[in-house]
Amino acid sequence: IRELIKQELKIYGIEKYKFKKNYQEREKIKEKILNKYHDKLEWIEIEEYGTKYIIKVEERMINKEKIQHSIRDVVAKKNGIIISVEANNGEIIKNKNDYVKKGETIISGNIYLNNEIKNQTSADGTVYAETWYTVNVKYPFHYKKTTITNNKKTIFTIKIFNKYYDLFNFKKYKTKKVKNKILLKNNYIPISFIKQKQYETIEIDKIYSKNEVLKNAIEEGKNKILATLKKDSKILDYKILNKKYTENGIELNIFYTVKEDITDYKEIEKYIDEQN
Repeated sequence: IRELIKQELKIYGIEKYKFKKNYQEREKIKEKILNKYHDKLEWIEIEEYGTKYIIKVEERMINKEKIQHSIRDVVAKKNGIIISVEANNGEIIKNKNDYVKKGETIISGNIYLNNEIKNQTSADGTVYAETWYTVNVKYPFHYKKTTITNNKKTIFTIKIFNKYYDLFNFKKYKTKKVKNKILLKNNYIPISFIKQKQYETIEIDKIYSKNEVLKNAIEEGKNKILATLKKDSKILDYKILNKKYTENGIELNIFYTVKEDITDYKEIEKYIDEQN
């Protein structure tokens, strides 16, 4: 993953002795890398620190199918305060409002009677808990972003000096990106015949007030967290720890409270031998 990321960043000009990328360019690069390697990368962040970039990345882990009938506990994937526990199999030993640490058993595969193990099973269920994250967010006053839509077409155009004259292009895109393929070129006169692929774009170019940039930064922080979690995760609350306005925008440290699925599994030792 490290080498993959380094190669991709090099393609987009993030390497030694290159000009710095602004916020919008970094966001666009991040989005392209995630789209290209959606099966390998969970999330990526490109943060600027002076003359350096800190690249944070998490590999997408594909959960292996659980072995049927294995003896196991349901445990906490991370620290949190339990919001709800639903057990399909096994014995619940932690309840709502209990604080649990990573790896701690919530639904036991050991079935007890009079404090003795009488049976064992494959514990199964779902645990939701309140968890916590601190995120650093930078958001600019001047926000620019270009998004490519699904609309595209191929046209022919004539280039004279630095001007293009489209042929039979009756419905033009307001904004677009193009790829040119020269079909004919005159070596003596600055004229060429070009096959051009056009991709429609949506351009966002806004200047925000202090209140607007603060609101956008908080939302950006939420999106950063949710992008790394399951789709059913939910932001419960937030608190701004530090806030700093600069000439270019705002920088925040935000503490978020999140509701998320912390269900994980751990195999347990077999205590009971099956006998006929």
